[in-house]
Amino acid sequence: LATLIVLIISTILNTIYFTKTVVRLFTTDSDTNKKFKVSLQYRIVGILFIVINFGLGIFSKNYIDVIFKGLNLPPLNTSLH
Repeated sequence: LATLIVLIISTILNTIYFTKTVVRLFTTDSDTNKKFKVSLQYRIVGILFIVINFGLGIFSKNYIDVIFKGLNLPPLNTSLH
């Protein structure tokens, strides 16, 4: 029973705390609608991280094999024989 009471109080406090944040995220303010220009360096770094993220996802077996080799474990066999 005590755990349930603590959970209810925690839920109420979290709701009160995060309501302002949610309202601020989904409402518009005329001062925050100003356009800003992103510099070329940030665009290049963003694109680079996107490419690295896709590369890590597509070729993840290679990276996992390197980790397994470093831990002296046998390679991960993912083939469907």
